[in-house]
Amino acid sequence: LRRRGRRRYMRRQGYDYYLDCYDPDLVVLAVSILLLCCLDALFTLTLLQRGAVEANYFMAQLIETDVTLFAVVKMTVTVLGLLFLLMHAHFRVFQVMKGKQLLLWILPVYVALIGYELILLLSY
Repeated sequence: LRRRGRRRYMRRQGYDYYLDCYDPDLVVLAVSILLLCCLDALFTLTLLQRGAVEANYFMAQLIETDVTLFAVVKMTVTVLGLLFLLMHAHFRVFQVMKGKQLLLWILPVYVALIGYELILLLSY
């Protein structure tokens, strides 16, 4: 019997390709971004309790509707986006850059956002 689903490396140079097994470093990167997203949701709700205003209209509507719905939608959108970028790590996404590069770009942006929220938390 042949074992299926074990592709870890590409077979041909110069082509976009899917893999069955993902680079562990990329998985750690995606999980780190997801954890930062959870922290962002927690900080957002804390800041809102202290009098801040949500700048994202869509998220503000979700928060006003139901905080649990806000958290579920935020996490679902983040997980789906991370899975898409992880699956397309070796493809040019939206003709901009490879999924791996986008994942690497998202992490420092999220870290900066968390830093900004920490500054806001200290000032409220």
